[in-house]
Amino acid sequence: MIQPDETRITAYHEAGHAVMAHLLGHQVLGCSVDGDDLGEGWVKLEDGNATVDRHTVESGAKIGLAAFAAEKHIASQVSLRGIHDLMFVLAYLECEGDLDLPAGIARFANTLELLLHYEHGPALIKKLGDKHAPEFRKLFEEVGGAIDVHWLSVDALAGALIKRGTLDGHMVSAILKAAEASTAGA
Repeated sequence: MIQPDETRITAYHEAGHAVMAHLLGHQVLGCSVDGDDLGEGWVKLEDGNATVDRHTVESGAKIGLAAFAAEKHIASQVSLRGIHDLMFVLAYLECEGDLDLPAGIARFANTLELLLHYEHGPALIKKLGDKHAPEFRKLFEEVGGAIDVHWLSVDALAGALIKRGTLDGHMVSAILKAAEASTAGA
C-alpha cells in the first residue's frame, strides 16, 4: 500500500509527465497514482505515430525529465521511482547526435536495453550520467522552466490525482484547460 506522502510524490511525478506531454502536443488518455503491474503510477498517451524517430525520442526524454522537475517543487530530493525515466533520458543523450539516422535509432534502442538490463544497468547509468552531465543539466533546466511556467497545471492535476487516484483523458483535459485559463487570466 502506498503511504500518503508517497501518493503525493507520485501524483506530482505523474502530473509532471502529463503536463509536459500535453505541452508537446500529445493527447493524454489518462493517469493514475494507483499502481500498474509494477506497482507504480502511470500516464497513458495516445500512440498516434508509432514511428520511433528523433522527435518521439526527444519528446520522451522531456516527458521523462518533467516528472523529476515536478517532484523537485515539492520534495527536498527527487525519488528513484522514475529510474526508467532516467534511463530513457540517458539513452537519448548518448545517441542524440545520431537520431536522424536509422543506425542512431537502433543504437538508442540498444543503449536503452543495456540500461534496463539488471547486471549492466547501474554501472552504465553512472558512466553515461558522468559523460552527459552538462547536456543533462541543460535539458533539465529547459524542461524545469516549462514546468515552472505551467506549475498551476501540474498542481491542479496532482491535486485531482491525490483526491481521485485515477483520471481519464477527459478529466485530465478539463483540468489542464481550466488551469491554463486561470494562468492566462492572472
